[in-house]
Amino acid sequence: MTDVFRPGNALTELIGLIRSGDDWESGLVVRAFGTGAHVAKVHHACHGSLDAARALQEALLPEWSVSHSQTSSECWVSVLRRPDRSFRPLCRGAGRPAQAWLLAILYAVQAERNETT
Repeated sequence: MTDVFRPGNALTELIGLIRSGDDWESGLVVRAFGTGAHVAKVHHACHGSLDAARALQEALLPEWSVSHSQTSSECWVSVLRRPDRSFRPLCRGAGRPAQAWLLAILYAVQAERNETT
């Protein structure tokens, strides 16, 4: 039986739901980060707020840099970088740069957790 309350499992589930465009509950963010401090930021970034995505990155990954590009009218890319790695998830859907940034943040957090375990 998988322990769905482990932060890594919750983060993986959250990433999958955001990528697919499915609804998610705030409790999943709490389980993913061990606190409710990021629920509003994730929610607002998921729904288009670049300010929320920036605030989430500053809170979770302050040493990472970010760049954004639109590869076509339907595809946004946000790239998070630090000297030894980068994350570049594509986000399909016009007008979704905040969601692309959010996904890059979540993948980077997941990778940092994997480094420490």
